[in-house]
Parts: sequence; structure tokens; C-alpha cells
Amino acid sequence: MGAFVAAPLGLLACSSGGLGPGPVRLSRRRQTGATVPPRTGRVAAARPAVLPSMVASGPDGDFSRRAFVAAAAASAAAAALSDLPVTATAATAAAPSTFFDLTATRGGEPTPLRDLFDDKVTLVVNVATYCALTPQYEGLVALHRTFAAGGEGKAGFDIAAFPCNQFGGQEPGTYQEICKFAQEKFGATFTLFDPINVNGPQTHPVYQWLKANNPEDSKRIEWNFAKFLVDRHGNVVRRYKPGVLPEMIAGDISALVADRPLPKKKRPQLGVE
Repeated sequence: MGAFVAAPLGLLACSSGGLGPGPVRLSRRRQTGATVPPRTGRVAAARPAVLPSMVASGPDGDFSRRAFVAAAAASAAAAALSDLPVTATAATAAAPSTFFDLTATRGGEPTPLRDLFDDKVTLVVNVATYCALTPQYEGLVALHRTFAAGGEGKAGFDIAAFPCNQFGGQEPGTYQEICKFAQEKFGATFTLFDPINVNGPQTHPVYQWLKANNPEDSKRIEWNFAKFLVDRHGNVVRRYKPGVLPEMIAGDISALVADRPLPKKKRPQLGVE
């Protein structure tokens, strides 16, 4: 067997008469320093280098057949792995399955929605201060007083209001300003969150989920005061256009709070949906 020839880390050479791949020849690309592009759509994994610790030497310094075979096997295994397509891993975060799995901020503080709405029927609405539909706050406050804890002996209902400035710049205020307006003007005591986007590339995760999981459609939010009804299990069960007044939703809320089936949705009327 030919004598082992010392080589830099990762390069292994043998005399032409010995066991092994023969002298290492660099391709023209490697001689010139050209970059070899990885295979498209596949993992570009480097073949493992043959470390000196992997090479056993006999008493005469001969290259060990066993070590070479082990190194060749490791290299072949790495080559097979490098040809595998890229797949998703277990580290990928699971998508939220219910409304309660989401998080939103109030005054800059992240708040898990489960902490506020778990086991409650919830009406989700994007609100605005300077909109022709802003008087709908009155209807929202009436719903909250009727069905939330303390209203007519009922419990298990709340409203999640998300200010949004995407429609005509009609919600330019800060969280504190919006809360003050809603409380002083309409007596609102339901939950208000920080202003968010409900459409476009910066859509908040809450509205991404609502649009993707409601049973009717996943279209963009049309305007201020669009509404989604979420049952006590965190499933979105109905979507309402901005023109649907809060009092028109009372029957659906009453059914869900009492654990009854939702009434059949009424046929849309001109100017409403």
C-alpha cells in the first residue's frame, strides 16, 4: 500500500499504487476561484472533510484501509443528504387555530386575546372616530350593556374594537385619545386596542386570521365598522358589512350567548350589504 501523503485539512491524497481515489485534481473552476452555484431548490451541503483524527496509521505510517472506508462512507451519506429537497421542520410555528390564540396590543402592551375573551361570544369591529358610521358606537354600547356581564342577567359577551386609520385617515389619534373619545362621547366600556391595519401587506395577524377563517369570504375589509362574530369556542361564525347596524346583530348574539344555533342569515338589503 502506498504511503500516506500529508495534505491540508479536507484534502486526502495517496500514491498512484495505493488504495484510494488517487491524486486530488482541482477543476478549472476551483483553480480560478470561480464559485460553483448550488443545485436549484436543493440543500447545498458541503461534503465532510476527512480529518486527521479519522486517518489511522500503522507502525510504518501506512494509510489504514478501515479509516479510508469509514471516511468514504461518511462522504457518501453526506452526498445523499445534500440531494434531499428542503422540507418544513418541526420548528415552524403553528398557525393559530382560534381567535383566542391571537395576541394584540393595548397601550403598547401585548395582550393574549384568551385572557380577555376566553369562553365569551365576541363581536370584533374596526372603529374610527371621524367617520360617517361613527354613530354606530351607540349601538355597540347598547349591545355590550345588554349581553355582557351585568346586562339583563346575561354573561359571556364582549366587544373587541380595533381602531384603523386606513379608510380616509378617519382614525388618526393615539390609543389614549381614541379611548377617551369612545368613553366620553358614547360611554363605551368594552375593549379597545391600539390602531392597526386591517388590509394590505401590514395587515394585523388578528385580521389575517379573521378574513381567512370566517365561513363567508376572505375579501378585504370594505370600510370602518365591518364586523365579525366569534363564538365562545373562538371560531368566527359570521361576517357583517359596515352598513349592518349593531342592533341588527342582536338576534345572532342572543342565540350564541344562549348556546342556540345561529338564525338563518337574512337576505341582504340595498345599502346594507
